[in-house]
Amino acid sequence: RSKKTIISGKTGTAQVRRFSDMKKVKCEELPYKDRHMGWFVGFAPRENPEIAVVSIVEHACHPYAAAQIVRDVIEAFVDKQQGRQVASEKKVDSLSAPVKIVPDEDE
Repeated sequence: RSKKTIISGKTGTAQVRRFSDMKKVKCEELPYKDRHMGWFVGFAPRENPEIAVVSIVEHACHPYAAAQIVRDVIEAFVDKQQGRQVASEKKVDSLSAPVKIVPDEDE
């Protein structure tokens, strides 16, 4: 959720491989290369949108990280429109909600 604007959007995942031949297993327990892609598409403001952003996070299993990235981009856009200094201008090295995904050792 954003404290700066109302963001509307849709989350999703995309499977990397077919799983019908496997027993049911949590995505996080799969080898890194077999984990689902997480994605989010968002736009803001809800009424009369001015920006749309799509984020895909490879092998994330869930769309949460992608949604955080979209939120941060939209908030930076809102800040810039309102004349506020945005994170990239403050020399911040990472997103406000960094995501680190480490491949399995067998990669």
